[in-house]
Amino acid sequence: MYVFYFDLEDFINGVEIGEDERIYAPESINTKMRTDLPVQNQISMITLTAAGPGHTIHAARIEIERISRMQGEGTMGTAERAEHAYTLVIAEIQRKLPGAEIVKGMLLEAGMVGDLDRLRTSQALWHIEQTDKNDPRSRRLIPMHDGGDSSS
Repeated sequence: MYVFYFDLEDFINGVEIGEDERIYAPESINTKMRTDLPVQNQISMITLTAAGPGHTIHAARIEIERISRMQGEGTMGTAERAEHAYTLVIAEIQRKLPGAEIVKGMLLEAGMVGDLDRLRTSQALWHIEQTDKNDPRSRRLIPMHDGGDSSS
């Protein structure tokens, strides 16, 4: 059995009450092309899983950004923004769950991948900003602290 979380804070709280405070995060950021839609999107995301009571798997999937390949948006800086987002997520987990061990990998169960593909977990750690709507190179990941913007 698996439980999906629609908010990162809820995922962290769900893991805290679980049997195992190990959190699994893939070594690299997942990037995939959605080719099943009329518009091809490249999506970068972070998938987190953890073991819970009674062999339950807790899961969260945080979308970092979605780039429309049909509109010619470039991928310049995508890896850097993804790594920055990953660092923020891991730091938040370690801040809220100081005893948690971050393990490379992912816990899965039969049938979970298809469902996990539709999961979108919200977070309040950053937002993506593009200062010039005509220039995707101006896209930046802006960290937020306590709901505020730290770039000012």
